Amino acid sequence: MKKMPENGLTELDRLSYVIHSIERQCQIVPIGSYKKTTLGEVCVNDAFKGLKFDDLTDLNQYMHLRPIEQQLKRELVEREQDRFTHDFLDNAALETPACSWTVQKDAVNPQLVTIRSRFWPGYYAYARANSSIFGGIYMGDGIKNLDMPFMI
Repeated sequence: MKKMPENGLTELDRLSYVIHSIERQCQIVPIGSYKKTTLGEVCVNDAFKGLKFDDLTDLNQYMHLRPIEQQLKRELVEREQDRFTHDFLDNAALETPACSWTVQKDAVNPQLVTIRSRFWPGYYAYARANSSIFGGIYMGDGIKNLDMPFMI
């Protein structure tokens, strides 16, 4: 068990915790954009050519870029079969509670999709169809929407 620092928590400690929480809960990438090597290292997949146009709005086509938390994925790691699949990280669609993400096609460019977090207002991810262009950014106030489960 960790002890509280003698001089208390600083604003830097709080900010570090908030940033870590946002990255752990929000950082999502398209399936196949990262791969796991035979040494167990996670790295960018140079062969990734992007999601198909029909798969852009399907949240099942996105995964969390974080250490694995979902039980099904942990079982794959234990059997060492996670190296042979392109969706070895946690599935974003299995987030609890359901509907914690909104997915929208861009009105101007239908080849582009924007994904927003309802828990962390200000987090946006994007992906372009048939392209290796994807990413995410957080532009918020660092306050988690704890009322989100009651809003659904």
